[in-house]
Amino acid sequence: MERIQEHVGALTKLLLDELGSLTQSGGRSLVKIYGPKSYLNRGGTVAFNLVDTGGKEVGYGAVEKLAAEENISIKSSCFSNPGAAEAAFGYTAD
Repeated sequence: MERIQEHVGALTKLLLDELGSLTQSGGRSLVKIYGPKSYLNRGGTVAFNLVDTGGKEVGYGAVEKLAAEENISIKSSCFSNPGAAEAAFGYTAD
């Protein structure tokens, strides 16, 4: 279990580092990460949103659609709770 925990920690750190390094052409961050910024204080799940050039969160439905158009397979959702996106961000999956 300790080795699994170390491996998950290393993968989570890599993901956080890579997501944090994504920027738009103007230098603004492309990703808003929720929860602890360090892999040491979290498990292997990372909740995040992509943001548009104005800094507004992009709905996960739009991300899924664009990914599918590029033949990229992803798994996205909003907290496994259909109403959470509307309550948290004021938008729907459409």
